[in-house]
This record gives sequence, C-alpha cells and structure tokens, in this order.
Amino acid sequence: MVTPSYKPAFVYGGPTMSVSMLCEHLKNEASDNISEIKVYTTTANGAEELPVSSSTEQSIDGVSVRYFKRITGDHSHFSPKLLWYVVKSRNKFDIIHIHSWWNLVAIPVLILLFFTKAKIVLSPRGMLSSYTLKSRSKRFFHSFIGRFLIKRTHIHCTSEKEFKECKEVLGKFNGFIAFNFVKIPPLKNYKISNKTDNEISLIFLSRIHPVKKLELLLTTLSELPESILFKLTIAGDGDIIYINNLKKLINHLGLDNRIIWHGFVSDSEKFEVLLNSDLFILPSQTENFANSVIESLSVGTPVLISDQVGIAEYISLKKLGWIFELTVESLKNTLLTAIANKEERKRIYREAPDQIRKTFTGSHLARQYLEEYKKICSI
Repeated sequence: MVTPSYKPAFVYGGPTMSVSMLCEHLKNEASDNISEIKVYTTTANGAEELPVSSSTEQSIDGVSVRYFKRITGDHSHFSPKLLWYVVKSRNKFDIIHIHSWWNLVAIPVLILLFFTKAKIVLSPRGMLSSYTLKSRSKRFFHSFIGRFLIKRTHIHCTSEKEFKECKEVLGKFNGFIAFNFVKIPPLKNYKISNKTDNEISLIFLSRIHPVKKLELLLTTLSELPESILFKLTIAGDGDIIYINNLKKLINHLGLDNRIIWHGFVSDSEKFEVLLNSDLFILPSQTENFANSVIESLSVGTPVLISDQVGIAEYISLKKLGWIFELTVESLKNTLLTAIANKEERKRIYREAPDQIRKTFTGSHLARQYLEEYKKICSI
C-alpha cells in the first residue's frame, strides 16, 4: 500500500480511516491469502508532521507501516526517501496499491513503477473526474502524461458514480468497484435525547468547503415555510475566511437563530452528535463516496443527500434516505418530504444500523478486495 497519509493522521478524515481499516482487515485475512502487507506513507498530518519514527517500520494495529518524512507540505507530500524505497522493493510484491492522485506521492510512484512486474491498483478517491479536471494544469498533465500512466493500472472505484466519472475521463479502463471501509460504533440500543415533536434537528457533518454547497442548503432553509421549525448544526472545520463568509450569508438570510456552529467533531463525539439529530444533510457538488453518510446511518439517523454523492445510488436502492438534485427547488421539495414523513424516518432508524454493518464492515468486505486482487494477479 502506498498512500500519502496513514493513521493517526485523522486530520484527513475518511480516506485515512478507510485505507487503515482496509489494511487491518486484509491483515486479518492474511493467513490463507496474503504472505505480507506493507504500507509506505509519509508523516503528513495537515500543517504538521506525525510524531512517529521515520527510521524503522512500525506495527500500527498489526499492520507493518513505514513512515517517511516529506519535504513539502499539504497537499503535495513530496518524500524522496519514500520514492527510493518503492523503487528498491518494487519487485517484492504481487500487488502495489496506490491511494489518491494529484500529489507528489501517487504520481511519481506510478511513473517509477511503469516497468515493474508487479500489478498496480490505483484508488483515485474522486480525483479523476470532470470536476477535478477543471484545472487547466491538471487537464494538460492528464492529456499528455496522466492518462498513459493510468493505463498501466487497475482502477479501484468506491461507488458506481466514481466508476462512471472515471469512464468519462479515461474511456475504457480496467477496474472494479468496492465500497470503503467505514469505522462505526458497536451496534446497541441507542436512546434518543434532545428531540421534540415540533422542531426537527438537521445536521451537516463534513469538511466545510465550497464543494459541499452549504450556500445552497442555507438558501433553501431560508425559503422554508415559517411553520417548519428547525435547527441546523454545522459540524466540521475549514478555511476561516470561507466560514466567515458563510456566517455573513446566514445573517443576511435571517437564519442566525436557526444555525448552531459546532466546530470540529472528534471521533469520540461524532456518533453522539449524529444520533441526536433527526436528519443528516449533505448537498455536495461532487463526492466519490462520503463516509459521513454511512456513519450517520450506522446510528439510525436518516440521510438527505445530493445525487452527486457517490453513495447516493446505494441509499436510493436500500431506501435509507432521500436524494435531491442540486437546485433550491429540488432540495426544498425533498427536504419537506423528509420532514413530513416521520414514519419513514422511524423505519430507517430501526433498520439502517444493521444494514450498514452488513455492508461496510467485516471480513466479507475484505474478501471482496482479496478476490479482486486475485483476479488482477491472474491476468
């Protein structure tokens, strides 16, 4: 596994957690299927570096991890020593799985591995789409270099949406779909608190960034009938200038008394915050998967998400929430439907936790990855 960041670099959210859990579950399946798993990563931890040794391999929850110091910061993560180790060990492994794209770990590694005998899997994690290729420099690199490098790989997509996006920018490619691992709490009988019949508690829990389209959500909330009583909790962190602009918009829309700014949410409190909400909302413009959607459903809180969220097709198929298009009218109508349909929200609360655990955790998901690796090795 080659990844720009690894636990405990949880500042990067879902991707770090998913890659770590994948490695740990594969390790648990290793007795019959895998002789060795190694992780090469950097000391990246946002603006800081992880306080870990970069001189020796370490066992992180049973997984052998080698951290390498980076000489550039977010989000390039350039580490010459990591690249050298990849070159030295490239022929030791049957599969080399690279996580992410558009950084100075993934791209140089793929260049250096172009002639290796190992099979290469690339998990772009939403970074191969028309949205990411809006950048002129990225389009140029992709047209003349990137697409030819990627032809050497087998693409791992985390959702049907991501698979379709990759097809749009790559044309025909070798690849497979396997959901992210998502860390969720043990199943138990939760007690719902702080809820009233006459006010609905909404929550947005994610990175606060323009791609999440919070402006669309706030504008929609300002147009709800006065008879709809609600509170929206915004949980997460982001650029302070952008957050201040959102606060100005909230004031302009007259929503000051309806919005609760929670700030960063730690893993220890995340599920309690989700549990004490009636409806999770994610209006993202693009999202290859969205771990937070699964985290919400793991405690029974229904979701209302845009059709641009990668996991939307699964949510629709399993009837675990509501899907809307990225317009004020669509979001407004869908939100009103979800608010009015209290019995459907109760059904989701009862059924979702068990369904989520069957799909996004456990050895069955690890075996799916293993089967894909075996197929690739046999080609």
